[in-house]
Amino acid sequence: MAAFTYILECADGSYYTGWTNDIEKRLKAHNSGRGAKYTRGRTPVVLRYLEESADRSLAEQREAAIKKLPRPQKEELIRDYMERLAVPSPCGDVRSVMTDVYVKMTGRRKDTDGEIEEIVAECSAKAATRGGKHYIRYADELLVEGASVPTTLKIAEGALTVLRSGAVDAAFHYAEGHRQEALYKTPLGDFPMRHDTKSIAIDYDGTEGTVEVVYDVYFGSELQGENVLRIEVKRRT
Repeated sequence: MAAFTYILECADGSYYTGWTNDIEKRLKAHNSGRGAKYTRGRTPVVLRYLEESADRSLAEQREAAIKKLPRPQKEELIRDYMERLAVPSPCGDVRSVMTDVYVKMTGRRKDTDGEIEEIVAECSAKAATRGGKHYIRYADELLVEGASVPTTLKIAEGALTVLRSGAVDAAFHYAEGHRQEALYKTPLGDFPMRHDTKSIAIDYDGTEGTVEVVYDVYFGSELQGENVLRIEVKRRT
């Protein structure tokens, strides 16, 4: 049975992390004083982050991992989650003008033995700018065999966020010196992953340009290698 890990913001501004099989029922319990001891004197509480896992065991593991995070990293999780809910839609968001663009993504991975692997993906996409941030939406057909993975790139000053949903559920934020731990959810299982951003270069005007990120990838505590992600965007004519 699916289970959920969640973060609540309490009335005093503190965060509470828990897990549940029924988020609506659990949220009502917290706000009625029948939830955790911590939240009883800190109501009302507001749901700020929600993450689905395949079963209770995985949700409890994720709960324990999030509880260990310092407040800034919890806020990063919340920010990525809220951005995922609020990103511009290619249809129906009249506040954003969507532009047809062409995206080429080149991923270059050098493992700890020095072996190099490169993957290139090209596709059509939609681009928009809102609130000083740039968004690019496309369907990744190569990430999972036989599946189309909705993907959103959010480009801000000195930062890139990659949001995926569907067959792969993940949100990674890249900014120079930034370290992020997250659960990479795939059809093959959920994998604890860490990205340490070494450098990022952005030359993008909203419809054309490039973004290049260099980062180290860890599975658990084991270094897998150095990755270079280069994104090239051109307006479609």
